[in-house]
Amino acid sequence: MRTHPSNSASNYAEISHDDDDAYIKSYVGTNSFRGNIILQPNSSSSGSQGYVGVGTTSPSVMLDVDGSAQLRGQGVLRLADPSSTHYVGLKSPSSVTSNVTWTLPGADGTSGQVLSTDGAGVLSWTTPSGGGGSSFSNGGNSFG
Repeated sequence: MRTHPSNSASNYAEISHDDDDAYIKSYVGTNSFRGNIILQPNSSSSGSQGYVGVGTTSPSVMLDVDGSAQLRGQGVLRLADPSSTHYVGLKSPSSVTSNVTWTLPGADGTSGQVLSTDGAGVLSWTTPSGGGGSSFSNGGNSFG
């Protein structure tokens, strides 16, 4: 199925499928795949948002994925501030020698605690121990 904007026959969206997969493609110009694909569910008359489900027929949030998700090619997971002006992001290192999954703690830590690993991917909140009164010097200045 192809849909064309009323002002151009060369710009269109295409929805197709083969035996195993379904495709949504955006074309701008002669057979060049480009442009954004935007999923924008309609809001109902009661004002509730439409949701998009991947692997679920009953999504309960704007994007609801049942199962694992992957960002390819060192994609950054961005968590934006309320105005979407700034974000914090998570990104994998440039070289990964094995798969790693971290399991987060089930609750928040207390003030001063840090996130620690058990070496097997399980993270927990721990209180760092003191430095033991070490001192060092640099250029005639003593520290510690």
